[in-house]
Amino acid sequence: MAYISQSELENYLKRSLTTEEASNFTVILAAVQEIIDNYCDTSFEEVSETSRYYDGGIQEIDIDPCTDVTAVAIVDEEFDVDETLDEDYYVVEPINRTIKTSIRLRSGKFSSGKANLKVTAKFSSYIDSVPELVKLACLKLCADVINNPMDYKSESIEGYSYQLRGRIEKDKELTELLAKYRQILI
Repeated sequence: MAYISQSELENYLKRSLTTEEASNFTVILAAVQEIIDNYCDTSFEEVSETSRYYDGGIQEIDIDPCTDVTAVAIVDEEFDVDETLDEDYYVVEPINRTIKTSIRLRSGKFSSGKANLKVTAKFSSYIDSVPELVKLACLKLCADVINNPMDYKSESIEGYSYQLRGRIEKDKELTELLAKYRQILI
């Protein structure tokens, strides 16, 4: 699912896209979505359930942003499930938010090991629809790519050189729009 449609971008620009811009729209949109996802360290697309593996040995494990955690299991070196944990043994946190970022055992620690904890969930920050602020950031970035495709920060003529700038980091408004959704993973 795309964060925005071509018609939404045309409305934002207050003009129709040229034939060349329209033919490049899907490529531009895919690149902009990747820029946003990388900046926020999460995705805002609806995804299917997948499993990811985390290191054990502590009581609370930080996981990638997700919704709908359906299973937590301890696995062996071949990633075969040794034990599936009952939901009564752990808490997915934060409790009062839809997007979950950690799993905490109610008591004790997860078994020690590298990639020995298998978490099955929908790993995305998608909740029913793409957040409006993320859509706005996507519109701004797509418009910026169309209006300034090379994204020059500076250019020098004599010894010809140019410097490009980061699309999100350069724009304070964009960083503020996405700040709420940015995951700081350590």
